[in-house]
Amino acid sequence: MAKYYNAKWFGDDVKKKIMYAQEKAITLGLEFVKQESIKVVPKDTGLLEKSAGVKLVRDELGKHTGYVYYDTPYAIKQHEELGYQHAEGRIAKYLELPLQQHSKTALEIMQKVIKGQIK
Repeated sequence: MAKYYNAKWFGDDVKKKIMYAQEKAITLGLEFVKQESIKVVPKDTGLLEKSAGVKLVRDELGKHTGYVYYDTPYAIKQHEELGYQHAEGRIAKYLELPLQQHSKTALEIMQKVIKGQIK
């Protein structure tokens, strides 16, 4: 005689929890990189610094992509032009270099968030 067991399915709840953890982790990691880049972004008028943002996108398959951006017409030129003179401590590669320098910390932040969310 076969035994039957009552079982509850929590797969949908787990999936939601994982998606939330991923979104939160990526956003906080990107926010950290953004704050590090703001410390070195050229600050002649302050408009470039104030235009900094973070965007998180989830595609139709549930894959998350995120990025830090600066939203002024001259942001790319300021980032790429190595010949511009900047105030002390301010640099051209204001997004690229902080990402390279702090990527390990950003990943640690993301890992910590995910571990804290998924128990």
